[in-house]
Amino acid sequence: MHMGMIDGDGWSFGSYVITNEEIDQYAEVTGDRNALHFGPNRIAHGGLLIGKLSAAIWRRYGDNTKALRISVDGIKRPVAPDEPFVIALGPAIVLTGAAVPGAATVDFRITKTVNGREKDVLWGQTTVIPTKDAFTFTDEVAS
Repeated sequence: MHMGMIDGDGWSFGSYVITNEEIDQYAEVTGDRNALHFGPNRIAHGGLLIGKLSAAIWRRYGDNTKALRISVDGIKRPVAPDEPFVIALGPAIVLTGAAVPGAATVDFRITKTVNGREKDVLWGQTTVIPTKDAFTFTDEVAS
């Protein structure tokens, strides 16, 4: 569930939650029935977090954008059902000479509030590409 998107300092921020129903549906579709995702202290599947990241990318750059590669550089803590978390997307840095024209890299960070302080959940970088008829990224150009 998307709760809103705000732009600032070249970064976009969106607040999201993953529901119990989404966890159940994900487990049903993927067959991932690890005990971590069930019971009273269940946590969301990592794939659901990546799905929300993809939604944030589409929201920022349009439906004609694809996350070609998502590289998770670090994982710190889980997200529980209905626990709000924030996805921050950095500015798109267009890759000059890329095999796919218009490809860009975007840093991302997913955080949540723990005891009143913002704490990392996971972070990394994604390569995004505009598909046919999509616009060209104009944030920054890598040299």
